[in-house]
Amino acid sequence: MEVYDQLVVQKARRLRRLGLSFKKIGQKFLISERTIRAWCLDIPNQNHDFLAAQNNRKEIKESERYIFNNMVLDKNLAKVFVSLLYWAEGTKYPHSTAISFSNSDPDMVLTFVKLLRYAFSLDEKKFKVHLQLHTTHNKRKAFTYWSKLLEIPIKQFWKPTITTPTHKMKRRNYYGTCTIRYHDYKILLKLIGVYENFAERSHRGLLQRVANPPAV
Repeated sequence: MEVYDQLVVQKARRLRRLGLSFKKIGQKFLISERTIRAWCLDIPNQNHDFLAAQNNRKEIKESERYIFNNMVLDKNLAKVFVSLLYWAEGTKYPHSTAISFSNSDPDMVLTFVKLLRYAFSLDEKKFKVHLQLHTTHNKRKAFTYWSKLLEIPIKQFWKPTITTPTHKMKRRNYYGTCTIRYHDYKILLKLIGVYENFAERSHRGLLQRVANPPAV
């Protein structure tokens, strides 16, 4: 993914605040309209077309909310959800004998930790956190942020990895990459077992038949 100098991002956002369209800003900097949109979508705008598109996006996202209206999150369902997250972002055996989950999205990391806590009986002292930060981050603030979010004491954080940024930007509101580690080999294998069985059943079409039983 291409990255851009922070100064360019700031100039683009300034023009957006002045009312320029995503398309015109992109033409000015020879950057795709899609990229400009990602940088500036949070900036309030009273343009009729923009507001209509914004409302349309909201309606589409909200259209699937009904799925959760009557959903009961029991421990088995929690195991499925957390295992699928681990399948996507976790370190797999034999590369690790501990649960190790990394991401920079705070919502994803928090969701993983909450589901893991609910699905399994855990020893909170086994949690360890490793952060990958930039030299531009305030280490204390970063530790405090992730500690409060995940409800894991700072004393269980390892020494962070500090790297020098290129002064270019992929996204805003970046708090570093957080790696959650939990040392329990058996739970790791259970996570792997759940998503492997999920994949097998998906391939065999059993999930569809269970979800849509034949009419009687």
